[in-house]
Amino acid sequence: MEFHCKNKSLGCTLKLSYTDAQAHDTVCNFQPTKCEAFAKCKTKTLRKDIDLHQAACPNIMVPCIYCHQKVERLQIMEHEQNECSGTYTCNKCGMSIYREETERSSHHCFNALAGYLQNMLASKDFVINVFKEEIERKN
Repeated sequence: MEFHCKNKSLGCTLKLSYTDAQAHDTVCNFQPTKCEAFAKCKTKTLRKDIDLHQAACPNIMVPCIYCHQKVERLQIMEHEQNECSGTYTCNKCGMSIYREETERSSHHCFNALAGYLQNMLASKDFVINVFKEEIERKN
């Protein structure tokens, strides 16, 4: 026995077995779906159209390009101008990336790590020299 998808009135034309119909409900493109910002947005649309809606929804949380904090799309310009710290930690190298680097696209993990390691080596050499001088003074 075949069943029509429960979303037939919304445009789904599939006929399915009982067990397939249950599984199909979770993926049917004609299933009414809430916007991820439904609490504010109150929009429900078909699953096939939800990405298009959410791409423009002013209530969706989006990451700031400078600090990566999630901010409501409607508030992103206010955040960037008045609240943004301007830094985030690079997921690849762990370095702090500053707003200027983001704007210029000038952060390159290899160069940043090379500079960081060079500074660490210089600091290590400085500390070793301080200890050597201390030991020599005591002898």
